[in-house]
Amino acid sequence: MSKLFQILPEIAVLVGVIGAILFVVLVFRDPSRPQWLRWNWVAIAASIAVAAVFTVALGVMIAASVSAGFGVGSAILLTVAIAGAAGYAMVRGFNIGARLRRCDAGQSPFSSRAADEAPKPSGQPAFKGPAGA
Repeated sequence: MSKLFQILPEIAVLVGVIGAILFVVLVFRDPSRPQWLRWNWVAIAASIAVAAVFTVALGVMIAASVSAGFGVGSAILLTVAIAGAAGYAMVRGFNIGARLRRCDAGQSPFSSRAADEAPKPSGQPAFKGPAGA
């Protein structure tokens, strides 16, 4: 357990990088983004920066895991597992799928969910369960 405490800062950096990647995806999919974010060279520069930062974060995490006493294979497996778990948790926790669907519908992914939901029709009766056989 003390080995995990030694690599806790590197885990935090890796999780932060994954969160930043998801944020960049939402920013570039936002239909109301500024004009300078629509230029092709900005998207290329952002993708190069994301790839570089992610590669450095993976390398630092693996190196710190090896120096903490994990084997090389265990360090690589631990890094991939943490990156995958963090990505999955953030996608589910921040509801990235619904935000991307809002982008496809022409809405901002950063607007509140309550403002985007359609009101329920008032003339329909409440659902009372399945019909009896």
